[in-house]
Amino acid sequence: MILCLIELSDGRILCGTDGDGIAIVQNGEVIGRYGTNNGLSSNVILRIVEDPVENGAYIVTSNGLCYMDGEGKISLLEFFPYFNNYDVWACENGELFVLSSAGIYVVNRDQIINATQRPDYELLDSKRGLNEALTANSWNYMDEEGNLYLSCDNGVFRMNTNDFGESRRSYRMMISSIRLDGESNELERGEPFNISRDVSKIEIIPEVINYTTDDPTVRYYLEGFDSSPTEVVQSELSSIVYTNLPSGKYKFRLAVLDNKNMKVIEESVFEFVKENEIYDTRTFRIYMLIVAMLAVAWFTWFIARAGVCQKTAQYG
Repeated sequence: MILCLIELSDGRILCGTDGDGIAIVQNGEVIGRYGTNNGLSSNVILRIVEDPVENGAYIVTSNGLCYMDGEGKISLLEFFPYFNNYDVWACENGELFVLSSAGIYVVNRDQIINATQRPDYELLDSKRGLNEALTANSWNYMDEEGNLYLSCDNGVFRMNTNDFGESRRSYRMMISSIRLDGESNELERGEPFNISRDVSKIEIIPEVINYTTDDPTVRYYLEGFDSSPTEVVQSELSSIVYTNLPSGKYKFRLAVLDNKNMKVIEESVFEFVKENEIYDTRTFRIYMLIVAMLAVAWFTWFIARAGVCQKTAQYG
C-alpha cells in the first residue's frame, strides 16, 4: 500500500509504502527500492518531504526520522528528540516543523543533520497552546504566508511558522468586562473606570488574545492594593475578585511575560477610581473639625458658666 509520494527534480518518484520501504519509480517502472538495509529505520514510510535548502529529502518512518541526501544516501537522524512522528514541514530558512504525537518540534536543519548530540529545539505542545491532538496519516497544508493548517482530532488548528516564538509575538490584552456586585459593566479603553462608593465586590475579567500555539505566563497587579503581582499561565487566567476595596485611585497592570527569562513582552494598564465615602471627603473633614471646635467651645463655656453659677449661689 502506498502511503505517500514525492517527485524529485530529476523526474524520479519516491513511493513510501506501509511495510516495503521506498519504491523508486521512473518512466512508469519500478527501478529500485530503499529499505532498512539502505539506512531506513523502518520499512513503514509515513511521509517523504523535499529539503528546500539542499537536494535531499526528510523521511518520516514509523519509528524515527531519516534524511536522504542528493546522492541517495539515507541516514537516521538519531539525535532527534522524538520517534513517533507524523509529518515534516521544511522552510527555506532552515527551520523544520516536525509534527508528532507529542506536539510540534521546531529544530534547525543543520543542527539536526550534522548533530553529534541532542540539538536545541522548541516543543509546541499543550503548554504552549496546542490544545488539540495532531492526527497520524493525515495531510496538512501551508499557505503562502506561512500559515500551517494542521489536522487535529477535533478539527483544524492554524499556526504561523514565520512568527511562532514568544519573543516575536504581539498580544492584545483587555478587560472584557467588570462586575460590580454581580452586575456586568463595559470598560472604555483609555478612560478611568469609576466605581460607586457602595460597591463591595469587584470582579475583573481580563483577556489575552493570542492566535499562536504559545501559552505564555501572564502577570497581573492592582497597584495601590496588591502587595505583590500574581503570575499564571494564560490557559489558567480567570476572573479576579476584590472585596471591600477602599476608596481611591488604582491601576490594574496586565502583562505577558517571556517564559524563558520572565521579562515583560507587553503590558496594558487600566485605571480605576473608587469614589470616596462621605466621611473621606475634604468637606466632611472640615465640617467635622468645625463641629469638634464648636463642641469644645460649648463645653468650655458650659464649665465656665457652671463655675460662675456655683460661686453666685455660695455668696448669695
